[in-house]
Amino acid sequence: NKFENRILKECFIFPSDIKTTFNSIGGLKKTKVIMNELITLPLKRPELFKTGILKETTTGILLFGPPGTGKTLTARAVASQCGANFLNIQMSNVQSKWVGENEKNVKAIFSLARKLSPCVLFIDEIDALLQTRKGEFTPHYMVNTLNEFMQEWDGLNSRNDGVIVIGATNRPFDLDEAVLRRLPRRIFVSLPDAEARSEILDILLKEEVVGHSPEERKEILDYVAGKTNQWSGSDLKNLAIATVMNAIKQQIIEPNKQNEVLRTIEKEHFDMALDSGDIVPSLNEKTGIIIQLQEWNAKYGTGADAGGYCGHSSVFGF
Repeated sequence: NKFENRILKECFIFPSDIKTTFNSIGGLKKTKVIMNELITLPLKRPELFKTGILKETTTGILLFGPPGTGKTLTARAVASQCGANFLNIQMSNVQSKWVGENEKNVKAIFSLARKLSPCVLFIDEIDALLQTRKGEFTPHYMVNTLNEFMQEWDGLNSRNDGVIVIGATNRPFDLDEAVLRRLPRRIFVSLPDAEARSEILDILLKEEVVGHSPEERKEILDYVAGKTNQWSGSDLKNLAIATVMNAIKQQIIEPNKQNEVLRTIEKEHFDMALDSGDIVPSLNEKTGIIIQLQEWNAKYGTGADAGGYCGHSSVFGF
């Protein structure tokens, strides 16, 4: 129908068009393991999960954490790893100014996901779409949209349609309780530690020459990782861009380097970017949102890359 066609046009990503894999994401080792167990294996080999204790595998996973830590990348990588179709849903894809069309859009999203099975249904900023109800102050259209989501979601759980719902949010504490019950696996995607930061920088700069040997490259990246405590992956990307620009500027200015085809990134180029004051972390562990996320994870989270706050850990993702 026309609603499915619109969702297909706006939200569908074919597996071969997703270039992100787990190997292109730095850090998040535990998160990758859990996502592989919860999603990749059941979608790639569904026949192995239809009987016995594993037939109750979850159809709902919540990725929560600060902005820029890799939640969306992780969801895309999961779809890529298992060759699943990917529907990237945002609030604008659901909300309509016409009465009753929100519910029709929700129906279209889930019916299309079933037709595209195996499918990863990714809801970005899920808190904006499915936030907690506040009694009589909640607009009627929001209640109807939420109820329609719950009804369609329960249909997935009962039919085992090869559709996995992944929600991503910076504010899990704003989600409605009914939504949280349908997202029993809640994975904290926190700020990267030093080892993960070095790995992220290495991936970001994989096509750049850093230092004059593999050993020096690692030494420089480890040095930078040590100076970027509490930086997110997106913060590190900004730093990497500024650093490469510093190397280019130096190459243009210095006559003896103007003919070099491959620029070499030195430690000094990173220091220039760090000392400029233009590139700074967007968050730190004392930021209110970080504290709230850590506290929420301790109560409701499934252990993953939680920066020391492991929540309720699980050897397997089930």
